[in-house]
Amino acid sequence: MKKIKIAILASLFGFGACTEKYVFEPNHDLPKMPNDRELSANIKLGAKQQKIESFMASDCWAGNWVGTYWDESEKAEIAELLFSQEMEGNSPKGIGLSGWRFNLGGGSADQGEDSGIEDPTRRSESFLVNGTPDYNKVVGQQYFLRKAKEYGVEDFVMFSVTPDVSFTKNGKGYSPGGVNFNLAEGKLPDFVNYISDVITHFKSEGISFKYLSPINEPQYAWNEGKQEGTPATNREIYTIVEALDQSFTENNIDTKLLVGEAGSWEYLYKVKGNENISNQIEILFGDKSDISIKNFTHVAPIVTAHSYWVDKTAEQMRDTRSSALTKASQYGLSLFQTEYSLLGEGFEDHPGHGSASYNDVALQVAKVIHHDLNYANVKSWSFWTALDQERWGHKNRFLLISVTPSDGEYGDIKNSGSHTATKSLWALGNFSRFVRPDYQRVEMDIDGDANILASAFVSPASDEVVVVYTNLSPQYIGIEAKMENNMTPVTSYITSNDLDLYKEDIKEDERKIQLLPRSVTTVIYK
Repeated sequence: MKKIKIAILASLFGFGACTEKYVFEPNHDLPKMPNDRELSANIKLGAKQQKIESFMASDCWAGNWVGTYWDESEKAEIAELLFSQEMEGNSPKGIGLSGWRFNLGGGSADQGEDSGIEDPTRRSESFLVNGTPDYNKVVGQQYFLRKAKEYGVEDFVMFSVTPDVSFTKNGKGYSPGGVNFNLAEGKLPDFVNYISDVITHFKSEGISFKYLSPINEPQYAWNEGKQEGTPATNREIYTIVEALDQSFTENNIDTKLLVGEAGSWEYLYKVKGNENISNQIEILFGDKSDISIKNFTHVAPIVTAHSYWVDKTAEQMRDTRSSALTKASQYGLSLFQTEYSLLGEGFEDHPGHGSASYNDVALQVAKVIHHDLNYANVKSWSFWTALDQERWGHKNRFLLISVTPSDGEYGDIKNSGSHTATKSLWALGNFSRFVRPDYQRVEMDIDGDANILASAFVSPASDEVVVVYTNLSPQYIGIEAKMENNMTPVTSYITSNDLDLYKEDIKEDERKIQLLPRSVTTVIYK
C-alpha cells in the first residue's frame, strides 16, 4: 500500500511550524489536531442564486502537440486527470471537468518560422488546406475533445483568437496594427462560413458545440507576435456577430454565440481607457445602442470576462465582480468567467512567485473561483490552460498539468515525455468534481473570518449540499455548518500541501469538520 507522508503543523501562537510527524496510511482517518479556532456557519438553502453550467479548462496550446505526438499511455492518463469522475481508493482519478474549451486555431503552425511567432508551442494548426477544411488535421486537439466526450462532458465551447491566416490582413495570426480586427477586406463571409463548416462537421460526429466565442480579449493589441490574437472594437464585434448569426441561421446551427471574453472584468461595465473597446455590456447589449447584439437569434444572454489583473485583494475582487454583476443584471445577462491564471504579482495572500509553493498558487486559484462564484454569480468558470510545459519558474501558475518532453522542460513539445498533476488541478477539482451541472449556489455566512471562504451548492434533487471551504490561514479551524433541513456532513475531500483531493468519511455523529491549514476542503452534506 502506498504511504503518504503527512506534515503536521504544530500550532504556535496561531501559526504553524511544519514538522514531519509520522507516515500515514491511506484508507485510514486523518489525524485530528487541536483546533486553533472554532467557527460556525449558516447555509441558507432558500436563498438560491445561479445554477452552475460547467467548470472548464482550455486545450491551448500544448493540447494539440501532446495529443498528436505523445505516447497513448501518457495522453490517456492526462485525459483521465481532466475528465474522470471515478475514485481509486481514497483519491479521485481526475477532477471531472464538465466543460471543455476548443481553440479553432489560426494556422500559424502550418507557416512554421514564417508565422512570425517565435515560440513553436504558441502556434496553432488550422483545418484549412487551400481553402478547404481537412479534418485529418488538428488531431491532438481532437483527441482531447473526443476523450472529454467519452468521459461524459456535454458542454463544449469553440473559441477563436484570430481568423485563419488565409483571411487576415497581414497573412499572420497576430495583428499588423494593434487597433482593428485582423480580417482582410471581403473575407468576412469566408471567416464565418468556415466556422459554420467546422461546427457542422463536429455535430455530424456527435460533438455539439453549445457555444462559439468568436473574439478573445479584444482590448489588447496582439501585435508582438508572441502568440495568435487580434484586437477588435465594439463595432467590429457587432459586425462579426451579425454575420455569424446570419450564417448560423442559414446553416441550421443551434450553437449560441458567447460575446465578451473581456481581458478584465472592468471592461464589461465601465469606460476603461478607449471607449470603443470597453463598457461592453451597455454598448453591445443596450436597447439604445446602434450596435446592440441583444436581439440576434443566436446570441446567448451571457457576457464573458477573464479574471486577470483584478485579483490582488479580496476587496478588489468583491468590488469588480459585484459591479459587473449589477450591470449585467440590469441588461438581463448572466456572467461566465472564461479564462484565469496567475498573471502579475502583488497577491495579498501570496508570498510572491519566487518563493510561492505550488499550494500557495492553488489557494490563489481557489480564492478567485470563490469570488467569481459568489460576487459575479458566474454560471461557468474556466482555467487557462489545461496543460503546458513548466518553464521559467512559472510552477503551476499557468497550467493544471505540467508536461515535460523527453528532452527536458525546455525541450521539444513533440517529444513524448512525462506529466505531473499540480496542486492547481486538485484545487479546481474541489469545485469541478463535486459541483455538477444544474447544482445551484445558495447563500452561506461564516461568523467573521476573512481567511475562511465558503461556497455552498444544493443538488437539483435537494438531497445533497456541497460546500467548498478555502482556509487561507496557517491554523486548524473547526467549523460547524447549520441549515434548515438538518443535513449533516458525510464525506470530505481535502487538498493541502500534502493531500490531493483526499477523501475522508465523516463519522455519523460528527457535525463539526476540521479545515487543515492552508487547504481547500469540499464537504458533502446529506
